[in-house]
Amino acid sequence: MKQFTLVLLVLFGFAQICTAQDSPEPSRLNTMSNVIGLTVEGGSTFGLTDYRITKMDYTVRGGLEYYLPSSGNGNLGVRFFGQTGYVAGRDVPAGAVNPTNEFASRIDVLGGALMYILSIDD
Repeated sequence: MKQFTLVLLVLFGFAQICTAQDSPEPSRLNTMSNVIGLTVEGGSTFGLTDYRITKMDYTVRGGLEYYLPSSGNGNLGVRFFGQTGYVAGRDVPAGAVNPTNEFASRIDVLGGALMYILSIDD
């Protein structure tokens, strides 16, 4: 029993002498890490066509982007976007089937992109 108590005291003594290990500093993520962006834009279209008179029309665009987690200066992201709108114009009637000689063409765009951004300074 003496021997057991001595061994137990020695083990507890070593446990008291040991110092804690330095804990690593938590990694600091880039300011754009885990960021989700939602954009909505609107504007007007003015087409350059063969028609003599160009009419103003509209376009609408929306996008969704996400930046992956990163602790460095650079950051990788993905973007998905869509756009819709019209381009319009008219010409002097020339007795054609369309008495006003007006046209409106619809524009539809869907796309995606892989982006890399570089942070110069926080």
